[in-house]
Amino acid sequence: MNQNLLEIFISGVKGKNVLEIGFKGSVAELLKKMSVVHSFDIKTSPLKYNSNARFRQNELVKLPYDDNMFGGVAACRMLGYGDASFLFDEVMRVTDGPAFFVEDSIDSFPLDYFITRDDMMLDYASKNGELVDANMTFTEFFSRRDIIKLFSSPGGMLNKFNLLVPEDIKTDVGILCKKIKRSDAYG
Repeated sequence: MNQNLLEIFISGVKGKNVLEIGFKGSVAELLKKMSVVHSFDIKTSPLKYNSNARFRQNELVKLPYDDNMFGGVAACRMLGYGDASFLFDEVMRVTDGPAFFVEDSIDSFPLDYFITRDDMMLDYASKNGELVDANMTFTEFFSRRDIIKLFSSPGGMLNKFNLLVPEDIKTDVGILCKKIKRSDAYG
């Protein structure tokens, strides 16, 4: 995990409550720097049924928190537990600050979904410790060939299913993003 990305996230939260999902050893570091950290285990915590949604399996998962309850969310390897777009929406629903995601590969993220979002900014991205200062919408970011090349690699989820890929070729992809507020969007 990119420590610089974590530090940028921590400075962006500004002492507000944080929701942590899926981090293990990093929780201690977060707790030292945050006022209150709420931990949520997507694998074992009971989740609420979303009664307002049409019936689809991925809509049965709803984080049990109010809208904009947290000043930031840090999530590690959570997007593989259902529809990644829906889970990403849930994380963004509960925060009014930055969202920090770490996944095994860029393919873990709902890229088609990101490209359609014009209400979100990607501040930073990292791959295996290499930090990219983005400061642009997801559409702009993923339309750049140099970015696509940077985030393409043989690692990540492929390691789990292909014995021909050495185990030491792992990909660790992180993004730091936020919702664009009306005042940000219109000057």
